[in-house]
Amino acid sequence: MENEEKGFEIIDKRAPRDEPPSEQQTQEKPEPEKPSEQPTAEGAEDQEQKAGEQEEPTGDVYSLIQWVILILAESAWQAMGLRPNPTTRKIHQDLNQAKTAVDSIAFLVEQVAPHVSEEQKREYRNLVSDLRVNFVQKSRTP
Repeated sequence: MENEEKGFEIIDKRAPRDEPPSEQQTQEKPEPEKPSEQPTAEGAEDQEQKAGEQEEPTGDVYSLIQWVILILAESAWQAMGLRPNPTTRKIHQDLNQAKTAVDSIAFLVEQVAPHVSEEQKREYRNLVSDLRVNFVQKSRTP
């Protein structure tokens, strides 16, 4: 039995809710630095310069629309029966849903076009064209 390895030992360092934290626990946590109340003119200029360097805003509506375009495109491919549903791994065709998805994508591409690069515009227009061609082919086959 001497050769048995000692297992993990779990130590809960959180203070119980009833008791205030011990002196050791309060010493372990460094206080976060507090920003100065009034930024200096130089500090404000640095912040503006850093903000100007960040060309790509996060969480804006146009990024969200681009994300929705990709989701709808995948749904359109699935609804046309060209890709299996990733959950069920089965192919199911619903051309009404495919048409709605393709039309929605075309509308969203028009809305986002002024706010994306020429390369992305071309990619989105190619996507819409591919979806439309495939939809027409699928709707002609019984």
